[in-house]
Amino acid sequence: MPSPPRATVATLARAVFADYMRAPGLLAAVVAAMTYQVGFNLFLPIMTRRIFDQVLPERDGHQLAVIAAWIGGALAVRVVVAVVQERAMASLAARAMAARRTRMFAALQGKPPAFYAQSQGADVLSRFSSDLAVVEGATSRLVPRALYAVLNITGCTAMMAVLDARLAAVIAVALAIAFAGPRWLGARAAAATARRRDAEKDVLATVQESVALHAVVRSFGLQAWVRRVHDAALGRFRHEAGGATFAGSLVEAFTVLTFASVQVLALCAGGWLAITGHLTAGQLVAFTALIATVSGSTFGLSSMMPLLIEAAGGLARVDDLRRGADHQPPDAGDALPPLADALRFDAVTFSYTGERNEVDGVSLAIPAGAAVAFVGPSGSGKSTAVSLITRHNVPASGRVTLDGVDLSRASPASLYAQMAIVAQESLLFDTSIRENIRTGRLEATDAEVEAAAKRAEIHDVIAAMPRGYETIVGERGGRLSGGQRQRVAIARAILRDPKLLVLDEATSALDPATEEAITRTLAELGRGRTIVSVTHRLSTVVDYDTIFVMDDGKLAESGSHGELLALGGLYRKLWDKQTGVSVDAGGVASVTPALLGSVSVFESLDDATRAELATRFITLDCGEDHELFRAGDPGDAFYIVARGRVDLALRTRTGRSVTLVEGDSFGEIAMLEPRPRTATARTRTPCTLLVLSRHHFAELIARQPAVAQELRKKAAFHLASESFC
Repeated sequence: MPSPPRATVATLARAVFADYMRAPGLLAAVVAAMTYQVGFNLFLPIMTRRIFDQVLPERDGHQLAVIAAWIGGALAVRVVVAVVQERAMASLAARAMAARRTRMFAALQGKPPAFYAQSQGADVLSRFSSDLAVVEGATSRLVPRALYAVLNITGCTAMMAVLDARLAAVIAVALAIAFAGPRWLGARAAAATARRRDAEKDVLATVQESVALHAVVRSFGLQAWVRRVHDAALGRFRHEAGGATFAGSLVEAFTVLTFASVQVLALCAGGWLAITGHLTAGQLVAFTALIATVSGSTFGLSSMMPLLIEAAGGLARVDDLRRGADHQPPDAGDALPPLADALRFDAVTFSYTGERNEVDGVSLAIPAGAAVAFVGPSGSGKSTAVSLITRHNVPASGRVTLDGVDLSRASPASLYAQMAIVAQESLLFDTSIRENIRTGRLEATDAEVEAAAKRAEIHDVIAAMPRGYETIVGERGGRLSGGQRQRVAIARAILRDPKLLVLDEATSALDPATEEAITRTLAELGRGRTIVSVTHRLSTVVDYDTIFVMDDGKLAESGSHGELLALGGLYRKLWDKQTGVSVDAGGVASVTPALLGSVSVFESLDDATRAELATRFITLDCGEDHELFRAGDPGDAFYIVARGRVDLALRTRTGRSVTLVEGDSFGEIAMLEPRPRTATARTRTPCTLLVLSRHHFAELIARQPAVAQELRKKAAFHLASESFC
């Protein structure tokens, strides 16, 4: 997220008063109370002048008693007024901050998906916490106190002009000069404070990232590296914090010094005027009292200046959140009719960065009521294509239309009203199961919620829980298993009763038994609806009407499962690879000799050797986020993914990371040379893997010296090119 524009104290004051104006009655009460208190501060010097110029020379005790009574009464009223002011100010600030928080949250909800993809969570949270805290402090305390100080200074200066215009003019010129320095220093202090907040954001980001990626940090042994990154960010923050504190203190010190000089000047000039007979003793004492009030208010204002500058920086970051937000209501735009004809892509192109098109000139049609799937290799653009249907992204060129209406100009509310999405990771709200299902249709009754749960085959599981439907699922649904979360998400989709059902890798994160059960549930849910599925597991979409095969952002092939197999293209290659592995009802995995023949390290083997090799694999079941091996570990086994997904992070010069799915293999280096691993492999989902030890492979190769010699040459080539791990 780019740094926000710099803000000044004047900007802060304008923004705070704009918030105050949302409750003009309370603001009027606060200003009236402040005005009375300033009037009391002016009343005292007037009475002091009268005592010195009239009461004392005439020794008039009665008049002194009257003056004392007036002062006592005014003071009592001042106490009451101060209490009224504090109460009104508390209500005014609370309303102002509630309105600001509402606007911030609405702006966050209006941000496009790209904002969430590019922003750091710590940065967003810091704007709602530390930044908003300093703005709240300014709204409730600093700005009111600064206003009172300004009113005090203004009133006292005007009163001094009434007492003696010549001395007041001298003081006014001195005040103008005195204000120039702090204003110049204040701009520098504001810039320093903004830099400090940017540095603080970076520190928070390192902390959040270390917590979110703690498993990666631990498994890769990155603790020292993470500490270095944090220490570097902390060092910058320490430097910027010191600079900001010094700049703010410099403003305060310079202000106090200059205004103390003004006070000394006023006393000397007033004393000279009194000596020469141009000023009475009472006027001089009154002047002294007024200057003391001005000095006290000035000192208070200067001491608040660093805090006001910090609050101005916080305001800039808070208001920056509103930039780029879509403030239109969800029903703005063309109303979409219920899907009756087709969804269409017309020469659609989209890019996340502008450097590479994730979707490149794609045209296709999805008839209403059809079941279609987007498939393809990892990074082919299949998920991005579907994100254009859900309007999580908008095409850079071309159109996505529903019954002829361009989705980019359509009302989001009318699109989402007829759509439900079941994603790979079905995140839930930290509330009850009942309320999570009800988010599919907020006005649904309890009976309708439970009916949807029954259709999703989760009702009995919920009923067996101690609190039933009132069970709290935890943050992101973490108290439920993966299968339970997915079924709650399916119940949510059933309750919505959508025309268009989008399945985004809806079963890829589940174990085989749960996946099979949920696949049946989704098939039941999809009857009579338009289904758009994104999947890497081709066996789940063999009965679909149309399968769109994506490759490098382009639509490579399309047709039914049978048509695509007959075509013999990319889909056929993906199918052969995935059907080369299987898992039986008992959970035992197997691989075909044909699939082994497509693996580079085994292609030199004859058919009989590959057939025997296939029997040497053992089945390994792993849970989610299980580390198979780490870069630097001894290479002693070769793996084939039979079910699930594995992330492979290469620690080579190219430093890339890939996700492997059914039929993919890794760990070839272990078959060729006893070398350390050049990558770290970790399961993304529950996995069933086929594992071949180097020992068993070496036994077979020992029987074929010519093959062993060829493999040694191949090892030298691939290790030099870093194509194996």
